[in-house]
Amino acid sequence: MIARVFDSHGTIIISGQKTTRGARSYTLRISVTLKDLEVIKSLLVYGGSISQQNDKYSQLYRWTIASRKAAAFLQTVLPYLERHKNIATLAISFQQSLQEHRKCNNGR
Repeated sequence: MIARVFDSHGTIIISGQKTTRGARSYTLRISVTLKDLEVIKSLLVYGGSISQQNDKYSQLYRWTIASRKAAAFLQTVLPYLERHKNIATLAISFQQSLQEHRKCNNGR
């Protein structure tokens, strides 16, 4: 059920920002936004956090998770995804590459 919820209501984002030193820093983030708080709460077993937002007609809840935990979640639901399967695969690869890059840079 979780994979189906993510496939229909989830987003996968890789965002970048400049650090204080002027370099670029990238982060994998995924989220699910729904009216049903109980479904959103069930996603907390994977980590992350819940925020509340009001739209014009109803109250919505957003579960967000980032980085390694986001990749681990995607790895778990990947076999069951249809709509997000290709982008989830790319996001997992991105996070693995980012971790390898950080290991290499920390080992200098």
